[in-house]
Amino acid sequence: MNNIYFTSDLHLGHKNIIKYSNRPYKSIEEMDHDIVSKLFAKVKHGDTLYILGDIAFSINSLNLFVESKPKGINIHLILGGHDKNISTKYYKHFSSVSELKTIKINNQKIVLCHYFMGTWDCSHYGAWQLYGHTHYDISKRHVGKQMNICVDLHNYYPVSFDEVNNYMKSQPDNWNLIIK
Repeated sequence: MNNIYFTSDLHLGHKNIIKYSNRPYKSIEEMDHDIVSKLFAKVKHGDTLYILGDIAFSINSLNLFVESKPKGINIHLILGGHDKNISTKYYKHFSSVSELKTIKINNQKIVLCHYFMGTWDCSHYGAWQLYGHTHYDISKRHVGKQMNICVDLHNYYPVSFDEVNNYMKSQPDNWNLIIK
């Protein structure tokens, strides 16, 4: 069976993110290679990967990502604030590019956005939201089925759907859930 993975905020080629997020790297090159190798150590041929924004800050780093990507991986990019600088010529390396995406896995509706949302499509019916942008854990600041999938919170690895599903089981219902 093919697996589904989620990640965000790779910030490839972003020197200052090493300092800002206290990443354990001595250089951009070390960070880029480690994050890309961890990503593709888990995500394999036939799998699907959703990147929820802020993939790369430089063309060289974006090229490293594109050149390292094994064939047969379905990659969807949800744009983050720093992705506006990506030339649209790179869009051909992704199965889709959007600012917001709603998917369904095993009948579970999931809203994907780079940013944390207070409410989202069908949150009142139990839909989940995955987000990034914040490089630290803000789970105590919200009530409901939301998960921050930023690489900084997951040892620089992508998160599988099974991991997301297990996490959501431990979360309370969405604050605006309509009980039938």
